[in-house]
Amino acid sequence: MKQFKLTLFVFMMLLMCGCSTLVRPVKAIPELDGDGNNINILRNYNYIGGGGRYWPTVDGQEVSGLFPKEHISFLLSPGKHSVGVHCGWSDDQMEVNIKENEMRYFKISPNLLNLIGCAEIEEIPKSEAMERLKKSTRIKTGYMSDCDRKSVLFESKPDHLCFSYALP
Repeated sequence: MKQFKLTLFVFMMLLMCGCSTLVRPVKAIPELDGDGNNINILRNYNYIGGGGRYWPTVDGQEVSGLFPKEHISFLLSPGKHSVGVHCGWSDDQMEVNIKENEMRYFKISPNLLNLIGCAEIEEIPKSEAMERLKKSTRIKTGYMSDCDRKSVLFESKPDHLCFSYALP
């Protein structure tokens, strides 16, 4: 029985940290402190992969490191851009055409159906985004979150995983 419990514990930790990544520098992009940003990227809440960060990308540059129930909000100039996510060993990108004064919302989730990819990004409707934003903590671009859901710079925190994010 003791062996079974140990095996189950190890299995659960692997599920929670499946796409875990190290802390690394990320690029800051323009953002407003309050409302007025036209792009929002939210990290979905999931048990699987909940202990590791996902790295939102804009035009191929990582702009933050997010745990579940966190988001970034920023300004993106009108025109064609790529918005995506980097996780462990893979990337998922989508091309978007941003129009003047247009608000866009994206959700990052684990890619559970594809064994090659780790995470995926998709556009979501405003109504769904507003509900998710109420339960989400904002992290600044150019920063990543720590285990206390605060924006921290790369230099200020050691590499670590946050197992507390996998708990409800």
